[in-house]
Amino acid sequence: MSPASLGLPPSLFDLELDAAVQYVGHAVRDEKKALPSTIFEYDFSRYATGLIFVVVLSSDRFSPVLPCLANFARASTIRGNISPTVAIICPVDHKLESYDSGPNLRSYSWPARLPPATKENFPTPMAHTTLAPQGGVLRAASKNEHRYITRHALGFYRALTMTGLYTLDLDTGLSTSESSEYVDMTIPDTYIPALKWCIAAHPILRTGIQGQDGEEPVFVRAPKMDLRRHVRVDCSIMDGGVNLDGKSEVEALRRVLLREHDEGFEGVENVPPWRVVVAPLPVSDIDGYQRNDARRKAKAYIIFAYSHSHGDGRSGLVFHRAFLEGLRGAHRVYDKGYEYATTIDHQGSVSEVEYQLPPPLEEACALRITWSYLLLTLFGAHLPAFVSRWFGFQTPAVTEGTWTGEVMMHDSESFRTGAAILIVEERRLDTVLKTCREKGGARFTGLLNQLVVRALSGALSAHTFASEASVNNFIGQIVIDLRRLVPAYSDDMMVNCVSAASECSPRVPDDQDEDLRNNAAFWDAVRQTTLRLARSSSTLVDQPIGLLRYLDKFRPWFLEKLGKRRDSSYEISNAVVFDPSPGHKSTSVESNNRKEEVKMDWNIERMVMSQPANVTGCPLSFSVVTRKGGDMALTLNWQVGVLGIEDEDGFAEDVLKRIDGLLAGIAGV
Repeated sequence: MSPASLGLPPSLFDLELDAAVQYVGHAVRDEKKALPSTIFEYDFSRYATGLIFVVVLSSDRFSPVLPCLANFARASTIRGNISPTVAIICPVDHKLESYDSGPNLRSYSWPARLPPATKENFPTPMAHTTLAPQGGVLRAASKNEHRYITRHALGFYRALTMTGLYTLDLDTGLSTSESSEYVDMTIPDTYIPALKWCIAAHPILRTGIQGQDGEEPVFVRAPKMDLRRHVRVDCSIMDGGVNLDGKSEVEALRRVLLREHDEGFEGVENVPPWRVVVAPLPVSDIDGYQRNDARRKAKAYIIFAYSHSHGDGRSGLVFHRAFLEGLRGAHRVYDKGYEYATTIDHQGSVSEVEYQLPPPLEEACALRITWSYLLLTLFGAHLPAFVSRWFGFQTPAVTEGTWTGEVMMHDSESFRTGAAILIVEERRLDTVLKTCREKGGARFTGLLNQLVVRALSGALSAHTFASEASVNNFIGQIVIDLRRLVPAYSDDMMVNCVSAASECSPRVPDDQDEDLRNNAAFWDAVRQTTLRLARSSSTLVDQPIGLLRYLDKFRPWFLEKLGKRRDSSYEISNAVVFDPSPGHKSTSVESNNRKEEVKMDWNIERMVMSQPANVTGCPLSFSVVTRKGGDMALTLNWQVGVLGIEDEDGFAEDVLKRIDGLLAGIAGV
């Protein structure tokens, strides 16, 4: 829509107005049916100061619009959902005094110039956003959720993934289409009933985000859900051929995951930020399905990609448990239509489906911060060691010898995620866990931390010129789950309920032939790490996540980090054990007021957790998840270009190879 088509003289579009529009954000041109027959140009974005409208009215029929805007401003403030500022630009001969209602409605006339386009008048440009339906605000985002939301909006951390290797046994009978013979794993329709099952079970999946670019984001009801925006099939693995061995299969999955990690979520006000990607595996028999142990099975990796604002790593497991239940029985309850209803039509009266989100962590429990912990957090790096010991804390601080990769950086054009995946077979894992129990006081996460330190120590020597003098220690951030300390949360909720514990470890000599199984000093270090993690995960006092209460503005906080050194070397996130159906051989669903037994033709053989590049986080992220009675997957992720190593893929493969070798030595297999 041009100025001429609006009937506006070019003088209106002078530099001042153009600068104002640039500050406000992306111009949106549309005919607003809700406003009576008026052609106008408008632009709106969500800011810390409220929702700002810039409206250019071009017709003598504009007068009915003004009461609408004025009433909207007043009603929105009274309702408490938003506090908008409405700026109207219109011909000078039109009178606006009667509608100028103070701070919520500002009017400007042309050809008089607009106020100078300063940061105070028009804050930093934000992405286009739309209003939620009336009454659509569920609750404000907490500080922790706000951090995740802003990080995603900036493109600093995009799609977190939890992947399951799903199998469909074609010889057991009942499945999603009544006959297993006709289940097609390559079309989205197959998965629609299961998606509806998950959405019904977990309200966060039908929840969007309003104001992700400002400092007061809120969770809102999605006005409607078109499930075609949330599910797709990626046949790239299947098209690669039929002779994939285990290693090739994992490599093919890695390539799919990289694409998903770097694809963010758009239009989150109306489209909840998550999606399911189905990657079927190659077929190998005449019927179009793989044969496995004389039984016919179809297989597919099913990836749940989601914004961290909608759940932590364990929430991904919760989703897959519900999705598996849905595949086994949701076809008896839901159809394959792509629309998920968010309203109810009762005798001609349409109303929204009412639901509530679980409370955020900060409201579900008391994250108390002591003055001593706050003091050490703010000034710990500058305090003498005896002062830290006197306070009773030994929070690791980065020194000149800490390996932290390159400084924090972000270039949207070259921003990419790196990934490497290690599969540890069940037999080896069981032996390692048995050894941990035999050593007493040792748990797997504590063991993995020490293995990571040894692997990094050796790999840095092999891939860089970093001597032990220049790099002599590592700081790890180990994610801890606080669910068991929060009575308001159950294990089947999708929430954000994690914090972290820091662990500083010295670099060790590169000795791949070392007998760790009988190394007393090594197991002492494992036990010490295990003990510190147990202490950190048993209290809500002085959790790092609780410090977010002291932060007011997240966007500048993230942006100010760019160009600065990182505060740690790596992260370990262990989503522990996934049991798809604990203690059950079958499941039941309600259908037409009767229970029907559903056979377990769908199953999950393996889980894989993987994280996107994290601009302001650790240079390396290790993610672990184990399928009960199955393999463990260890994924290593990083932001391409920040490791300070020329061959980053080779380095990552070497790190995982060293960890695998150390596990083999401990297990003796």
